[in-house]
Amino acid sequence: MYPLTKRGPGSLIGPRRFQRRYRRDRVRNKAYCTQPFAFSKYRYMRTVSLLLILLLIVPLLVAQNKSSDDRIYNELREKLANDADVRGAAFDIDVKNGAVTIRGKVHTTKAKDKAEKICKRVKGVVSVDNQLTLFTN
Repeated sequence: MYPLTKRGPGSLIGPRRFQRRYRRDRVRNKAYCTQPFAFSKYRYMRTVSLLLILLLIVPLLVAQNKSSDDRIYNELREKLANDADVRGAAFDIDVKNGAVTIRGKVHTTKAKDKAEKICKRVKGVVSVDNQLTLFTN
């Protein structure tokens, strides 16, 4: 039993037995056509569509890493600038794949430790390399 298609008003495609079956089953709202490969064609198209969607989504997920590093950098600059203990220090921040390196000079060891803690609290930071040094008088 294959779903049946119509060419025009009243004309049916396929052998007479399918036409009779079509008319009989049409009363029960079950129409059949003579396309045996219709379902495999739709399955093929569905598979191709899913593959195309995946090909479009994967580059977005890969590109998310760079934007994540930029987001971490911006968030670190903002938090370090707003902190009272660390404010006024000159920082050079590098972020690569979530690994943060802080270089620069601070006034106290408390500020050095606080800067490292602030960096560790930012979402997405994997490790912190604290290369801060103290100002000398």
